[in-house]
Order: sequence, then C-alpha cells, then structure tokens
Amino acid sequence: IKTRAAGYIDIPPFPLKPPSSAARDVAEPAPVTVAVLVKPVPSVKISQSKKKKSFYSDSDSSPPDVSEEGSGESSDDEEASSDSQSESQTETESEREAIEKKKKEKLKVTKSDINSESSDEESSDDDESESSSDNSQSQSPTPAVKTPSKAEDIFPPKSNLDLLLDFDYDAPLSMTPLITPSLGGFLTPLTATPTTTSFSTSGIQVASPSYIPNKTTELLNKISSGGLSITSRFTRSPHLFSPLMVTLQLTFINHSNKTISDIRMGTENIPSGITIHDFAPISSLAPNINALSTLGVAWNDSTQPVTIEIVWDDGKNNVTLRAPVGELVCPVTMPEPRFLTEQTKLKGLNEQLEKIKLIWNEKVITQKVFEAANVYSIMNSDSNILRFAGQTLGSKSLVLITINKIDDVYCNLIINCEKMVIGSMLLNEIKTVLSS
Repeated sequence: IKTRAAGYIDIPPFPLKPPSSAARDVAEPAPVTVAVLVKPVPSVKISQSKKKKSFYSDSDSSPPDVSEEGSGESSDDEEASSDSQSESQTETESEREAIEKKKKEKLKVTKSDINSESSDEESSDDDESESSSDNSQSQSPTPAVKTPSKAEDIFPPKSNLDLLLDFDYDAPLSMTPLITPSLGGFLTPLTATPTTTSFSTSGIQVASPSYIPNKTTELLNKISSGGLSITSRFTRSPHLFSPLMVTLQLTFINHSNKTISDIRMGTENIPSGITIHDFAPISSLAPNINALSTLGVAWNDSTQPVTIEIVWDDGKNNVTLRAPVGELVCPVTMPEPRFLTEQTKLKGLNEQLEKIKLIWNEKVITQKVFEAANVYSIMNSDSNILRFAGQTLGSKSLVLITINKIDDVYCNLIINCEKMVIGSMLLNEIKTVLSS
C-alpha cells in the first residue's frame, strides 16, 4: 500500500496540439519483381546499427534502417540483377522520406535506446534473404522492447513465500496463566504471569495461590434428596470460561442403593450482575460412587447468595451458593516500594484499621491470613511488619493487607481497598481468623 507497483509506467502527457492527419498518409510501395539466381552464400556477419524503438506502442516505433540491410545484402549478392538493386534503393529512399516527414509532424515522446549486439546469421540462399527484406517492408514494425522500469530495479517482484516471510505479526501483550493439574485434582496456575499490560509494566503481576483450602461446604443433604449429597470447595484457580469467575468444585455422592442418572442444572435464581457457567451434566452415578464437576460463578465483587436448582432422573432440589469475601480476591505480587505507593493512594475512607490482641508469630499469622483470603505475601525489609496483596476478581481493585506489630501482645490490622464494603468485610474475616 502507498508504494509504486512493479512494472507501472506513467502515462505520457496529452499533446496540446493534435497531430496532422497527413502523418498517417503514407504512400504504398510499388510492387517489386525480382529475378533471383539460386546460389549458396556463405554466412556473413551483419552489423546492425543502433535502433530506436518505441517504449509504449508499435505505432510510434520507427522501422529499422532498411538501407543498411539492403546495402549489406546487396554487397553479398554480387550476381543479383541491377534492376532489383535500383528498385530496392528507390523504395528505401521513398520510405525514408515518408518516415522523416512523419517524425517532424508527430509529437516527440521519450524513447529508450537499446544497444543491440551483432549476431551471427546464416542465410541459405538469396531467395530467403530477399523474401525476408520483403516481409520486413510489408509487415508491421517489430514490437517495442520493454526495458525494466526504475520501480522494478529498486523493488524486484516478490513471491508469495517472500511476502509470507516478511509478514510481521505482533502478538498481544496480554498473557493467560499456564494451567496444569494440581495435587488436588484440579487445574491451578503454574507460575505467576502478568494478565494486563498496565499491571506488568507497573510491577504488579498476578501470582499463583499460596494456599488451596480443603474445607468443603455441604450444599445438599442425602436425607432431603433421597440419597444424593452435594458438597462444594473453592479451588482458588482461574475458571477456564472466564477469569472473572470463582471456581467451585462440586462433589456428587450417591448414598442410595440404585443408580442416579441425568444429574444437571435446572432453573436459576440469579441476582442482577451475577453470571453462572453450568457444570457438565452427569449421565449416570452408580451407588456409593462419587463424581466431580466444576461450576463457575462471577459474583462481581458481591457477596449475595446464589440459588440454583439441581435436577436428576427422579427428583430435584434447590441449593444456595455463598462466597466468603476472601474468595472474591486473587493474589498479586509487587515490590515493596510499589506497595507503599499504592497504600498511600488508598487512605481515608479506603483504609480500615483496627487494633487487635495477637501474639506475634510470623508463620502462624501468615498461614491464617492465607486461609482467610486468597492473597500473596510481599517481601519486607522490616521484620515487625507483614504485608499481603491481592485484587478483586470483578473490578481488579487492589486489596492491601498490613499487620504491624506494636508490642508482644497487640498488633494493628490495616486493610486498604478502593471497595469500602470489601475492605470492611475482609477486616472482620481476618480479625476473626487471627483471634481464633
């Protein structure tokens, strides 16, 4: 695009004055009768003069210099009749005069000089040489030889393979976490990878979970369902359908003595702003056998309960899904100076602070914070301060947790978050876990 195409030739300028019509009137040459004596002639090198040929069309091209050919051939043919020589010379002179007149009256156009090298030609007899001169006079002039244009010299034509090799494709900067099977049997990120350009350039990167809880919650009791029980567990791994969704692992257990078939989701009672990705239906579940399935819920930074209907071959039941506020966060990592800079921005109403009674033990406190919230530990230069960072799944708002040691008995628990409701609820959950 926007480059000169190979082989393109500019159109010549339009003549301001139309050419005279007399230039097209050329007297037809008189017929020539030649007496030919057949005699083998040795091969003779014929030197051709420089010829000017048109660069555009056959009509503008000037015919080759016939006089030189005639003179060369006449010198070779010594035994040809004098009548044929005089007639050919007269013909050549009349044709030359017509061409001179045509050149003077027509508009001059740019022509390229083509140097033609002398070539060896073998003529078998005088008949062939004379017939070739007659044919050259009766037929139209030879087509103009095209010289390569400047665009072709500078930009030679490329093949499809060259164009494919020159094709430059910039891959998007956004990256998706690498998914591998974990010990728990589900898919979890392998390494901390950036998800957005703004985070990766600013030093903030999404990290893998530091702790995967094994705690399960009962959604459906085997007594109320007639033998089918359902439990759920938060895997803290990104859902394959959308990274905004919280992943729940559902465990179906058949406690009855008959096979339960066609277990699937029915109607949904979903509040506005929340979306669900259904789990894969289970075709058959034998007695005393369990089956695992995955459900994705995008709470959109909300803790509202979600009610869904579970249907199977001979029954159905409603179950309610609730997510602790700590499960609505994904871990991120950043340098300590970046943490302090972001914490300074989230002061005032975005900061929640409370003094709690706590015996200082770095390993125990860190483990309890990981159990309460899906955050990542930040490296600190001060041994009396613990810092943790994360971001909400819905709005990607930063969640910064700081535990500052006051003395051997008391500590300050500080939560900085743009979402004030999330910060307040997370403060209460971590406070409850640390006090237990």
